[in-house]
Amino acid sequence: MTGDLCVSAPTGSGKTLAYVLPIVETLSKRIIQRLRALIILPTRDLVAQVKETFNYFTQKANLKVIAITGSISFANEQSQLIDEKTGNCKVDIVIATPGRLIDHLNGTPGFTLSHLRYLIIDEADRLLNQHYQDWLNQVLNCINSKSEEDNTTIISNTSLFKGGFSGFNFNKYGLPEHSAKTFRKNNANLVTDMDYDYLSNENKLNHCTPVQKLLFSATLTRNPAKIASLQLFNPTYISVSTIVSNDGSVNTNEETLIDTEYVIPPELHEFMMVCKDSGQKPLALFHLLFNIKIKNALCFTNSRESAHRLGRLIDIFSKLWEKKIKSEEDGMEEDSEFKPVVTAVISSEMPLAARRKILHSSTLPTIIICSDIMARGLDLSNDLSFDYVINYEIPNRPKTYVHRVGRTARAGREGEAISIVEKREAKWFKDTMSRIDRGENRKVKKRNFKDKDISPFYELYNEALKELREEVYQKKFNKKSEKNQKQEEEEEEEEKDYDANSSSEDESSDNDSSSDSSNSSDESSSSSDSEDDENDSE
Repeated sequence: MTGDLCVSAPTGSGKTLAYVLPIVETLSKRIIQRLRALIILPTRDLVAQVKETFNYFTQKANLKVIAITGSISFANEQSQLIDEKTGNCKVDIVIATPGRLIDHLNGTPGFTLSHLRYLIIDEADRLLNQHYQDWLNQVLNCINSKSEEDNTTIISNTSLFKGGFSGFNFNKYGLPEHSAKTFRKNNANLVTDMDYDYLSNENKLNHCTPVQKLLFSATLTRNPAKIASLQLFNPTYISVSTIVSNDGSVNTNEETLIDTEYVIPPELHEFMMVCKDSGQKPLALFHLLFNIKIKNALCFTNSRESAHRLGRLIDIFSKLWEKKIKSEEDGMEEDSEFKPVVTAVISSEMPLAARRKILHSSTLPTIIICSDIMARGLDLSNDLSFDYVINYEIPNRPKTYVHRVGRTARAGREGEAISIVEKREAKWFKDTMSRIDRGENRKVKKRNFKDKDISPFYELYNEALKELREEVYQKKFNKKSEKNQKQEEEEEEEEKDYDANSSSEDESSDNDSSSDSSNSSDESSSSSDSEDDENDSE
C-alpha cells in the first residue's frame, strides 16, 4: 500500500504488532544505518511497552531501537542517538513522547528526520489534542524540509553500477559508502540504501518511497481539521470490527466497518449495576469484592483524588471485614478460604518504575484503582490482561468508556466490564452506550444485587467512612499547621531582617550625629580661635 493509513481498532486487538512487524521486516534489509522509523506515543508507559515489543522482534535483526522520553538525562539520550565521530544518527527506530522529541529536534546536532520512511502516531486522537511546542507542525516541517546538499544532488538516468550516480562514494563491491546522503524528492527516501533487491534493479533506481504516515487509535478522530493537519497522502481509513453473530459467522460488512466510530470486541461482556444513590456505590463494589470475590480487577474513577480516596476506603473496610470474619469463625484456620482484598492505586504522579512494579508483580493486587488519565497509559504487556474492568464513576463520553474497557478482553481473551451507575444516571448511560457498536444481539446487561447482599456491610462501611473522614481531616489539619508554621517562620525571618536593617540604620544615624557634633565642635573651636586672634591683634 503506497498511501498513508488511518487505523481504528479496539484496544488489545494487536495494533502495536500491526506496525512493529512490517517495520522490522522492511528495515532488516537496510544497508546504511539511519533513522527510518519514528513512533510517537503520548506517555512514557506506552513508549516503554512498545519498545519492549520492538526489542523482542529485533533480537536477530541488525536494528538499533531506542526510546527517548526524558527518563534519563538529555546528554545520555544524545549519546545514544548520535555517533560523536561521524555526527550521524546511529539508530534505526526511535520511540518517543512529543515533548522530548521536539527537544532533540531543536537541541541535538545531527538528529534529523530527513531519512525517515515511517512515521507512526499511536493513540492518534489523544496526541492530536496535545499542542506542546506545536509538536506536529515541527515534526512535519522536519520531514518535509530539504537540506541544501539534498537540493544540489543530481540523479542521472544511468545505473548506479555504471558510476553515473552523482554525489556518492562507492566501496569495492560497488555499494554506496555509509557517508552517502539519501536523496529526497517530494518528501521521499531513495530506496537504494534500503535493500539489495533495489540495488540490483536498474528500473527501480530512481523510484522514491514517500514517508508513510500510520495513525492508530481505538477511537480515531474524523475531525476534518485535525486530519488535514497531518498532511496525509492518499489516505486509507481502516476500521477493525470483528463481529461474531449467533451462528458463529464473522460479520465483516464494509459499511459496518467504515461507519462505526466506537467498537467493542466480541470477547467483552458488559454489565451495569444500578444503585439508589452515590452512597450505595461503595456497597455495590464491596459486593463484587467480598461476595462475588472478583480478582484481577482494574477500577476507574474520574479523578486522581477519587482514586486515592476509594483505595483508602477499601483498605480500611477490608481490615475491618477481615477482623469481623475472624471473630465470627473463632480464629480462622490456616486452610480457610478467606483471602484479604489487596488494593493498589496507580496515578500519573507515581514514578514509572513504581507503576511497573505493581503491574508486573508475580501476584497482582485484587483490585488496582486509577483515574482516566491512566486509562491509555498503562504498561500492559501481551501476557497481562485484567479479568474485570470496573467503572466506579461512569465516563462522560463513549470514547473514554472504550479506552477504559479496552484494558480487559485483550488479544482474544474473555473479559468483563462492570459499570456502577446511580439510578438518576441510568437512562443517560444507556443512551450513551447505544452509540457503541456491539454487533447483533449484544448489549449492556443488568447485574442485579439485593439489599440482603449488601446489608452485612452497613455497620463496617459507616465505621470505615468515619475513619476515612478523620484521616482526611487530620491530613488537612496537618497541612494547614505546616502552612501556618511556614508562614510564621517567614514572618520571623522578615522581623529579623527588619531588626537587622533598623539596627544598621541606627548605627548609621549615631555615626552621622557624632560626625555632626564633631563638626559643630570644630566650627565652634575655629570661631573661638578666630576671636582670640582678633583680640591679640588689637
